[in-house]
Amino acid sequence: MSPNAPKQQTLLSASAFVGGWVLNFIGHGRYEKNQPAFADDPLSFIAGPAWDFMQLFGNQGESAAATPVDRDVDRSDAPAAQV
Repeated sequence: MSPNAPKQQTLLSASAFVGGWVLNFIGHGRYEKNQPAFADDPLSFIAGPAWDFMQLFGNQGESAAATPVDRDVDRSDAPAAQV
């Protein structure tokens, strides 16, 4: 590994971060025509990434379709209710 590799990685990471924010504002301003959610509610600046993180890593060991709602609603083997 060259001695400049950490600097290059830092520059690449910083460029990707800034580029992502630029694309975010372009998308909201030009295409969506709405402000980002955190413009009105600063808590969503934290809650949004936390929600994404939980969606990606929160259901370890479960299939993507096996959410708690799916497990509670799927009663195909249960007997029919008596009316």
